[in-house]
Amino acid sequence: MKTVARFLVPLGLLALVLACLPGGKVAPTATPAVSQTETLPPATATLPESTATASPIPPTEAPTEGVSLPAGWEWFSSELCRYRIGYPPGSSVSDDDVTGCYVRIDLPVVEGTNLGEKYLAIYASFGGGECKSPFGAGYAPRETSTGMQEIGGDLFLVEAGADAGAGNYYDWTSYSTSQGDTCASLSFMLHSTNALFYDPPIPEFDRDAESAIFIQMVETFEWLAP
Repeated sequence: MKTVARFLVPLGLLALVLACLPGGKVAPTATPAVSQTETLPPATATLPESTATASPIPPTEAPTEGVSLPAGWEWFSSELCRYRIGYPPGSSVSDDDVTGCYVRIDLPVVEGTNLGEKYLAIYASFGGGECKSPFGAGYAPRETSTGMQEIGGDLFLVEAGADAGAGNYYDWTSYSTSQGDTCASLSFMLHSTNALFYDPPIPEFDRDAESAIFIQMVETFEWLAP
């Protein structure tokens, strides 16, 4: 009888639980819903277009043809002999030859020295042949110095010589070049006097400083298109 009594209590509890359910029926156990992975629709939004306006790149300027002169310089041009050359401020041009194939340009000098004048004489000629300075005519070869030098894209024959008489000194340097059958000779002259002839004596001129303008002018020389 003791064994039967053990099972009566649990059965009574089960009956009590069933009685408390609505309708007296056992509620079914809820099955958990299976979660599904949500698939997102493909993105259709587009990025807003930039409203900035692209600045156009300015075109590269073509290099200016020809030689540029220093500030204040001017051109002398010969239409017949087809060349031009620049000269500095304070110069004076004597173009007595109507063709422009001969011209003299007097250049400024430092005052108060024994340098009386400084000038450039340009001789241009046609016909080919040897292209040299008339300043060298009559000089023995040993009395002049010569050499070739490329300046500004042109090849020049460089000559130099000197002469003296009655207290006057003449030092010249010439640059001669040709194109076709045309020869142009750029001959620079330094004309000075004996400084001791003055009372009181005056300072000697600075040869290097006064002649520095020569090569600067030669660098501006260029042939003109026919």
